[in-house]
Amino acid sequence: MENKTHRILHVSPSYFPAHSFGGPIQSVHLLNSEISKCTNLEIYTTNAGLAKDQNITPNSKTLINTIPITYFSFWGYQHFNFSIPILIALFKNVRNFDLIHITAVWNFPVLAATLACRYYKKPYIISPRGTIYPETMAMGSVSFKSWYLKYLALPFLKKAKAIHYTAEDEMQKVQQYLGLNNGFVIANGVEAIKIKKSEISFPSFIPNCTYLLFLGRIDAKKGLDLLINAFADLSQKYTQLQLVVAGPDSNGYLQTMQNLVNQLGLQQKVIFTGQVLGLSKTQLYTHAKAFVLSSYSENFGMAVVEAMICGCPVVISDQVGIYKDILQYKAGIVTKTTVESVKKGIIEILDNTDNNKTYIENATRLVSEKYEISKVAADFLKLYQTIISNNK
Repeated sequence: MENKTHRILHVSPSYFPAHSFGGPIQSVHLLNSEISKCTNLEIYTTNAGLAKDQNITPNSKTLINTIPITYFSFWGYQHFNFSIPILIALFKNVRNFDLIHITAVWNFPVLAATLACRYYKKPYIISPRGTIYPETMAMGSVSFKSWYLKYLALPFLKKAKAIHYTAEDEMQKVQQYLGLNNGFVIANGVEAIKIKKSEISFPSFIPNCTYLLFLGRIDAKKGLDLLINAFADLSQKYTQLQLVVAGPDSNGYLQTMQNLVNQLGLQQKVIFTGQVLGLSKTQLYTHAKAFVLSSYSENFGMAVVEAMICGCPVVISDQVGIYKDILQYKAGIVTKTTVESVKKGIIEILDNTDNNKTYIENATRLVSEKYEISKVAADFLKLYQTIISNNK
């Protein structure tokens, strides 16, 4: 629904091209690029995760894909993003926008944006992006999270005009856990292009081999320990099989996983590539025997959708937000979060290759029908229009 008279402000603690923060950086930017075609959109964020060579000047507007973005400077812990400049800008300018869309929960820019919205009586939407899943809450500093949630986060979540979830699983669990009832579900969007394997060369940065793929932040919640332990058993039967682990370190967990690989004697069979982007990522997906995401908690699973676009069979846990879609469309294998279950799921892909063509065809249909970015953006624009109209 095109309406260039409306002004939307998107507030996020970090933003594209801060790739080290994982899938949401890509999906939020893709969504905003599509939305900006139909409405006036501006973005406030911080310069967290940005490299010096990216030539972005803090505290001044930068145009990316014609979207005005201000990367405000911050101090201290980069996952809290304390920023006086963004606080000042929000209280100065929020009154000029019709709706504020806020991404995340546990960060200072989120708190600053909700305070400014409350002060000027501006409607706002919050996209937690999996950060208040019950399983996620149980990780890290539980006592601090409980205090922050009770006294800061929960009050502004309840006052939001809507809370956006990327999957039904996330909404059901969070609403039951926190007693919220103002949620709606819109999936992450992707550009559903057709990948032809014959046109994508084998990745030159790994040995030419048969491999399973994990791609994402190397974080405790991703279930990489389950995959590595399952692979240790699989490697006894599939002696030529290797495991490629691609992604940036998160909170030092990479070393923990490297230690596990060493303990299991898999140094010659597990390849850690570091973060991969662009064509290199497409190459890894396209030539993998299977993409495996055995997460303990995952609100959506952007990497799963990327793998499906590239024609790669997927094996995911039932804690990945889109697992019900995978089951409904018969688009891959869904496992429990146990080593044995993950192992059986991978064997199903490796030993029953005739089924893989069906998985891939069904996955292509799923992406086209549910995740294509133009459809996702259209759903958001309708929601924006409804909230703005009701607020008037």
